[in-house]
Amino acid sequence: MHFIKPNIGLNAQHSAYFSVEKNVLIVHSVGHRQPGMVLEQSMCLFKRIEEESVRRGLNSVLVISEVTGRLSRQDCQNITEFINQLEFGGKLKLAMVSLDFSSYLDTIFAEQWAVKLNFHGRVFHDEGVARKWLALEG
Repeated sequence: MHFIKPNIGLNAQHSAYFSVEKNVLIVHSVGHRQPGMVLEQSMCLFKRIEEESVRRGLNSVLVISEVTGRLSRQDCQNITEFINQLEFGGKLKLAMVSLDFSSYLDTIFAEQWAVKLNFHGRVFHDEGVARKWLALEG
């Protein structure tokens, strides 16, 4: 696992750590969403995830988010559409684990929007269930 310093658009309290487990890119994201910066912060994070995925040749991603702060439906829609346009070198399979319950409730809308876009992504509140969905655990 290695630490990725905050990118442009992320505040000093928002960081991401990357590792690989069984051909799945694991991203552990921590911090707080700044009001008015949510879309920019998320786009920055997912652009970095795209870069790491392409560099490592991985199409499955598990994001474990401890990021706090609310997401609007419009934020969720815009973020999902942005992720859907990224180039992962193949069909992306994304499991998003929101450990902050308020964020989890907000991101459920993103999963519904992903279905409309034919995007292979799911939102979870339990990391173990997400790992099973990605076939990381039995």
